[in-house]
Amino acid sequence: GTFLKTRVDQIITPNIFKNGSWDYFIIDFIIRNTKNNINYSFIDIGANIGLITKQIIEKNKSNINKFYCVEPEEENYYLLCQNLIQYKKKNIKKYKIAVTNKKSSKKKIYINENNFGDFSLTRKSYLEKFEIINTVNINEFLKNSLNLNKEKNIIYKSDIQGLDEIILLTINNEIIKKFKLLIIEISNPKFLSKNYKKFEKILEQFNYIECYPDGKISKALLKKKIYNEGKFDLMLSRN
Repeated sequence: GTFLKTRVDQIITPNIFKNGSWDYFIIDFIIRNTKNNINYSFIDIGANIGLITKQIIEKNKSNINKFYCVEPEEENYYLLCQNLIQYKKKNIKKYKIAVTNKKSSKKKIYINENNFGDFSLTRKSYLEKFEIINTVNINEFLKNSLNLNKEKNIIYKSDIQGLDEIILLTINNEIIKKFKLLIIEISNPKFLSKNYKKFEKILEQFNYIECYPDGKISKALLKKKIYNEGKFDLMLSRN
């Protein structure tokens, strides 16, 4: 029953029409793992057209009082702004950039016209169309955009088509310590398995692990899942 602007594709829009939601398992995980007496900030890396932030707000999660939405592609960013414009009383900041593990610069983002959730800085064989966008180093972005002296309860969500693991392992550990919930798409398991010791140091900071669609999982089974080169969504929570 809410207003939504979207674009035509073969993946996201048909699923929205069919289910009335998108990636709702993320919203469910956030609801189950946040506390009403704590104020949170939500960082949405790869915010697309604002669907995750919109669903969080519509679920009246009033204890999430700051939103940081990062989306570099021109039309997605426009639709993001349109879909969130009605929430003027919410503290929503929008950034038309992509985050990287390198120095800030201009780069190509490759466009999948059949799936507007499959835009990537990584060249894929089936993607030819591209746009030139601004990129910002992830640590530079987090330090300049957030008040890290005050931000203590961060929900970090990342879905950026193959770069999620690289970006995560680039983030300074002092910032990761402020993450209460960590939600990323695992789609580059080769990189993660090669850098598993570094990833394991992040993993050890969280006491609850969940994968979608499998549910709760142990660290041992998660390691096996990664080394088997599976693609899935990883969700971590700490008390």
